[in-house]
Amino acid sequence: MSVDLDDIYRAVHENSLEAVVAASSDLRILSLNPTAERLFGYASDELAGRKAQVIRADARLDVAERKGAVDGAHSQIMHYRTRTGRVFDGETREITVQDDAGTDSAVLWIIRDVTERQTLQARLEVSDVQLRAALLSANEGSYSLNLDTGIGSIQGFLTEFLGVASHRASLSQDRWLEVVHEDDRDRFKSAFDEVARNPNSPLDLVYRALRSDGVWRWLQYRGRVTEFGRDGNAMRVSGTVSDVTEREALERKLVESERRLTSAMEAGSCGVWEIAEDPDSVYLHGEIREMLGVSDKPDAISRKRWHAQIEPEGLKKALATHALVRRGELDGFDVTYQMRDARTGLWLWIRSQGKMLTKPDGTKRITGILTDVTTQRNLAENWRKKSNCSGRHWNQQKMVPGVLRLRPANSELPVF
Repeated sequence: MSVDLDDIYRAVHENSLEAVVAASSDLRILSLNPTAERLFGYASDELAGRKAQVIRADARLDVAERKGAVDGAHSQIMHYRTRTGRVFDGETREITVQDDAGTDSAVLWIIRDVTERQTLQARLEVSDVQLRAALLSANEGSYSLNLDTGIGSIQGFLTEFLGVASHRASLSQDRWLEVVHEDDRDRFKSAFDEVARNPNSPLDLVYRALRSDGVWRWLQYRGRVTEFGRDGNAMRVSGTVSDVTEREALERKLVESERRLTSAMEAGSCGVWEIAEDPDSVYLHGEIREMLGVSDKPDAISRKRWHAQIEPEGLKKALATHALVRRGELDGFDVTYQMRDARTGLWLWIRSQGKMLTKPDGTKRITGILTDVTTQRNLAENWRKKSNCSGRHWNQQKMVPGVLRLRPANSELPVF
C-alpha cells in the first residue's frame, strides 16, 4: 500500500500546533487550519476569498509589500487582529508555494502568538535599564564568578569602572586582580578561597582598585555562594560591588580623630563633652564620667548632675560664655572653674575649651574638651608666693581672659 503524501500534508496541516493561513498569490485567503480558526475566531469558510488584510492589524497589505519579505527559514513579528478585535504579535514564517511551472501560486503564513513573550521581554528590558541606571547612580555593580574556571560576568558600574563600552561583559578573576592594589591582592584571593571552603560564610571585603582613568578607589565586594556543583562544593559566587571611597575616607578620618582624642586625653585631658539636642542633657566621654560618679555607659546625663559639682560662681560665668557662643557672638570659649571630684571629694581646677560645631545633618551642637589643670594652677600659685607678687600684680593676673579666680578649694559648696 503506497503512502499518499497529500494525506500526510493534510494531516500535518490540520494537527499543527501553530496557526497556518493559506492565501492565493493575490493575497486572498484560501483556508485556515483548526489552530488558526481558534486563534482568529473565524471558521475557514467565513474567510475564504476575502483579502488577507481582514486578519492583519498592520498597514495596507498587498503583493508589493511582500517583495523582500522573510522566507520560511526566517521569521518576523507581524501584528494581527482577531474577530473580537484583539490585536496580538504573531511570529510569522512565510512560505511561497509554486506550481509545476515554477510560478508562485499560493503563500502560507505559519503564525505563533508571541504577545505574552514580547510583553515579558519588554518588561525585562525596562527592568534591565532601570537596574543599570540604579547601579550606575549608586556607584554599584553586580558580578557572578565561577570558582572552578575563574570566569565570571560583570554589569552596571563595574563595566564603566573598567572602561568597557558594554553594560555587561565577561571578566576573568585574573583580569580583575590586575586592577586590585598589589597590597590587597593576597587578601582578595584569600577571601574567595575562604568562601569556597566555607560556603555559608558571607563574602565582604574592602580593597583598593585602579579605575580606568588611573584613579585609585576603594571598592567593597559583597556576595555569597549561589550555585553548587554535583559534588556539593561551592561553584559560583554572586553579589555586588560598591564604590565606598568617600565612606572609607570618612571612616579613616574618624579613626584618626579618635586617635588624636585618645592622645589628647592621655596627655592630660580628662574628657570631652557635647550638649545634646535636648538642652537639658549632655554627652560626656572619658575620665570626666568617673569624676562625676556616673556609669561607664556613654549615655546622655542631666546637665544639672554635672553643674551640681561645679563651683557656683564659675558655673555662672561658664554658662554666660556658652550663651554667647550659641548666639554666634563668640567663635569659641575657654573657661576655667573648680569642680568637686566625686571619687575623692577634692576640688579640682578644670579648663573647658570648645566651640559650636555643625553636624552633617545641619544641626548645631556645642562641643568641648576638658583638661585637669590643677597641677598647673598649683605651680602658678607656688610661683606667685615665691616671687612675692604684689596684690596689684595678682589682680592683673586674675583678669586674664577666660581664667576665673574662685573661692578656696576647701570651702563648702551648696548642691543644687
